[in-house]
Amino acid sequence: MKRKKLKAFLSMALMMLAGVIAGLALGFAAGHYLDSPSSDGSLSDLLLIFAGLMFSMYLAAYVQIILHEIGHLIFGLLTGYRFVSFRIGSVMLIRRGGRLKLCRFSLAGTGGQCIMDPPGELGRDLPVMLYNFGGVIMNLLSVLLALPLLACLPDIPMLRLFLLSFALFGFVFALTNGIPLKGKVNNDGSNAFALRKNAAARRSIWIQLKGNALIAQGVPTQDMPEEWFVLPSDEEMKNSIVAPLGPLCSDRLMAQHRFREAAQLQDQLLRGDNAIVPVHRALLVNDRVFCEIMGDSNAEVIDALMTKETRRLLDALKSIPSVWRTRYACALTVHPDEKAAANALRQFEKIAASYPYPAELAHERSLITLVEEKNASSAQ
Repeated sequence: MKRKKLKAFLSMALMMLAGVIAGLALGFAAGHYLDSPSSDGSLSDLLLIFAGLMFSMYLAAYVQIILHEIGHLIFGLLTGYRFVSFRIGSVMLIRRGGRLKLCRFSLAGTGGQCIMDPPGELGRDLPVMLYNFGGVIMNLLSVLLALPLLACLPDIPMLRLFLLSFALFGFVFALTNGIPLKGKVNNDGSNAFALRKNAAARRSIWIQLKGNALIAQGVPTQDMPEEWFVLPSDEEMKNSIVAPLGPLCSDRLMAQHRFREAAQLQDQLLRGDNAIVPVHRALLVNDRVFCEIMGDSNAEVIDALMTKETRRLLDALKSIPSVWRTRYACALTVHPDEKAAANALRQFEKIAASYPYPAELAHERSLITLVEEKNASSAQ
């Protein structure tokens, strides 16, 4: 326990140090500009430098996020991975049916994401170091490019502010992603070393990446190999890279419409001592509520599951169709509300119009049909 607390403290201290370094450097740059002959020190000048500083920081951070994900892409391709999707913000480029398509998808807590199809077969050695450190390498390369430009380009204040912001954010991103840090979601450095040391973690990440690649190609979860969906041991589930296999096993049971078994597994995962992250835990609750609706439809059980914290997390995951599927089911059966049901279905279809995974949508539509049939049967 003391070791975990020390790691948490060091992680927080490193993040704070990176922020302080960036703040001091940018503050120095702003002061340097105000002391320059081109500045008269007026209020308008102060507002101009503040606006320029904010814009430079925002643009620099955004570009560094893009470069970070490009780094994962490049070094993934160099080590045998194949492109599946590339997302910045809510804009996603995905390979489907041999073609690249633009979609819209966002995930709370992530500024971008590069997903690739892993090389080899399950159980074989998986290259993990360059793929995971690719973003850090790209951020560092951008710093090495920006610093010489700062030294040789003309003294244009806004340009220099951007380059300084760009270099600082590149350094901060490389530092906070490269030095192994563990938290609710581990960073790239932590994942790289954990994967290198742990065969169960490599197996898990291979299944997660391969499953995502197949879903992107239109293969439903229930058609994937059964041996992928074996629940890890309680001890293995304490590993943050292995833990996502628990929700994946639940997803497969949901896709097979085995709701009673899915509910039992979801209860086991939600009560267990494991490393399932809060976002996945909230989605497990979301599916557990649906299983309850398809079973006993006990309103007290459902209301107890939907805690304030779970509702808050699900509100942040409104771009995921299953959230609206369950809200529709609740409004249709547990707490009947025609207006709320119609709104949930409308939101579901709005997301479906640009959702990148048709196989998932087909599964969600099948669940909507089942709950409508159950509701109609109960009304008779």
